[in-house]
Amino acid sequence: VLVVTGVQTCALPIWILPAASPKILDTSVIIDGRVNGLLSCGLLEGQLIVAESVIDELQTLADSSSNEKRSKGRRGLKLLKELRDSYGRRLVINPTKYEGNGVDEKLLKITEDMTGTLITADYNLSQIAEVKELKVMNLSDLVIALRPEVQPGESLNIKIVRAGKEKMQGIGYLDDGK
Repeated sequence: VLVVTGVQTCALPIWILPAASPKILDTSVIIDGRVNGLLSCGLLEGQLIVAESVIDELQTLADSSSNEKRSKGRRGLKLLKELRDSYGRRLVINPTKYEGNGVDEKLLKITEDMTGTLITADYNLSQIAEVKELKVMNLSDLVIALRPEVQPGESLNIKIVRAGKEKMQGIGYLDDGK
């Protein structure tokens, strides 16, 4: 109980922010690896949810006879281990067995049930989530949103670091390395 006497108070607005929604990680965003950067920069808040079906999909890829698929699966499993080591209990494996055709359908159900935000690099999955009015963050859209804008007619200083394939072509980078 707080009792204040003899002090004039003013009515200040109190902003109550909602708790961070859980972030449901898609297989594509785990394999992509950029989720680690988003976390280390503090751009993702809340629990990180990985569905059991996503882990199963990563294991299937890691066990594949195709070198490319095997590499993707192993990279994804390695990232999950790094996330567990770095963020501990913030990374939650959701063992719930959802009915549905394929991992994407199950992820949409988990996102809906948890009132979470689906994090993906899969354009089609993000479009379906939007149609179903679910919260979704597509990493490709985020990259575009964070890209610096250059206006027509604006001068840029670019250091050419390598010759291009054709005559009068070269490869260079902006000051921020992009």
